[in-house]
Amino acid sequence: MLGGDKEPPSNDEGAAGAAAEDKEEAEEKRAEGEEGEADEDEDDDARYEQGDALPAWQIVLWLAGLGIAGWFGSVTVMELIPTATAPQSIRQRAMAVLEGDPDVVERFGKITRSFGAGYGGERGRRNFVQSYTYTRAGVKHTRIKFMVETDEKRRAAVFAEVSHKAPRDWVYLMLEREGRGGARRRRQSSAVVVLDNRKPEKPLAVRQREVVSRLLSTGAQLYHGGPLDSHGQGQMRRFGPALGESERASLLIDCSREHNEKRCEEAGFAKGVSPLWMIRKDGKLQPRKQKVLELSDLEEALGIAQE
Repeated sequence: MLGGDKEPPSNDEGAAGAAAEDKEEAEEKRAEGEEGEADEDEDDDARYEQGDALPAWQIVLWLAGLGIAGWFGSVTVMELIPTATAPQSIRQRAMAVLEGDPDVVERFGKITRSFGAGYGGERGRRNFVQSYTYTRAGVKHTRIKFMVETDEKRRAAVFAEVSHKAPRDWVYLMLEREGRGGARRRRQSSAVVVLDNRKPEKPLAVRQREVVSRLLSTGAQLYHGGPLDSHGQGQMRRFGPALGESERASLLIDCSREHNEKRCEEAGFAKGVSPLWMIRKDGKLQPRKQKVLELSDLEEALGIAQE
């Protein structure tokens, strides 16, 4: 070996140097990664501190999802734990009465099962109970219809109604078996009225006179668009013969006449729309939404008992 030449590094020394370089590169990359994560955390903290809200579409989706889940939950609860006025509850109580009624057993036989009214024939929703809820004299009522079958395979329709004010008391409960196979068989239909607590309804003419009399005594007014106003004329026809000439003069305000124009504007009557009622409430006349009111609506607004 010449005196001026350096001895080349051994293989061990070269490997150690390469390892040291790799270690330095790894440490540099790790440091860069930590700095990047720190920057991201700072950005997230800054966004959080600024109070950035979720995008509107995400909020809408969340609200829609919660609404659907709530609806399904309420339906499930109603099916599993029905209220006293739910159709299934009414059907269960009706079945308890029918199964123990001697007249029903004598006329139709022993009832063995009940099912829905048969939407879609034999393959319909057999557990579905037809129901209809309406309001009368400020009180809700629910009517139902379902089918029953006896041990002799006879079938009959059951009709029932309850008041939400006293759901355990029946308005009526009846059962009807219809004959099959044409008009002759249908004429042989038989029915059993198990319970009927309905009061006789007032004749229409009596109801019309009572409503018109109460309207006049309370100073009510009906603003209409004149002879060509079909809605106004339709409202007047609801009163029948009870609305004579003298009653018309006291009750009706014809907004098609020029001398009534200012009065109609002050009342808020809009031409081309349904008639406007001014009915006394809390001691003064107050406008009602412009629409044709049925006799039952007026009876309720005027506090007339419906029988």
